[in-house]
Amino acid sequence: MKLKILLVTEIVFFLLVNTAYFWEGNLSYWAFPIFIFEMITFFTLVIILIWQLVLIVKEKLANRLRNITVLVLLFVITLTIYKPFGLIDFEKWEGEDVMVAHYEGVANGGTTIRLKNNGFYFVKEVYFGLRKYSGQYRLSNDTVFFNHNKNDKGVVLKYGVFSEKSFLATFSKNDSISISLPFRVIKNNLNSSN
Repeated sequence: MKLKILLVTEIVFFLLVNTAYFWEGNLSYWAFPIFIFEMITFFTLVIILIWQLVLIVKEKLANRLRNITVLVLLFVITLTIYKPFGLIDFEKWEGEDVMVAHYEGVANGGTTIRLKNNGFYFVKEVYFGLRKYSGQYRLSNDTVFFNHNKNDKGVVLKYGVFSEKSFLATFSKNDSISISLPFRVIKNNLNSSN
């Protein structure tokens, strides 16, 4: 029974790691506690793997369920070490980056804006939690205008003015309060994508 529970735990952990792209942006302040829980689970699984390997040697491969469980556990741990953010890079499916800009705030928090070649943008904010949102953008000379989901109650991008090395992005909440932040441009192929 314990081996079956361990096998289910391994599979659930593997699925959580490999599907994090889809649910991590909705966690907000729960992102950090869940990350800590995942780390504790990972190190616990490593310790369990070592113990199960000792038992396999003692049993001389006699317990078939233990052998399968250890193989799956070894597979999950190896893949998690090799690809800690999942086997598939889902960000590549969003389109090719034509501009990437990053702003580093307090306590190593940061916001990353990615403009894609298909007219969509993706924002990832990491400040004591995780928030992701996206929408479409429109380019007019040196200004980028952002459209977003009207149901989003948080602070969202309105527009940004870019140059070769910097991007001044203006955020707003309910069109009433605005703030502009200077982003460092990491990649800029906007002119070549038009």
